[in-house]
Amino acid sequence: MGDYYPQIRKLKRQGDRLVRQSLGELYQRGGASTDLLPLRDITASVASTIELQEHAGRLADLLRVKDA
Repeated sequence: MGDYYPQIRKLKRQGDRLVRQSLGELYQRGGASTDLLPLRDITASVASTIELQEHAGRLADLLRVKDA
């Protein structure tokens, strides 16, 4: 359990990089705003999920430290 939070942080950095990359590709491709908005919303949902996973990892680490 001690290695859980560092692994989550690594996954968060990778996820953030992929979200930024996908947003860049999305806006570079261009197109109608009616096509871009749903894809941007999906990307925002993925980013939110990554944030929630990091929060859960942080809580798990705090509980591990508290029990130690």
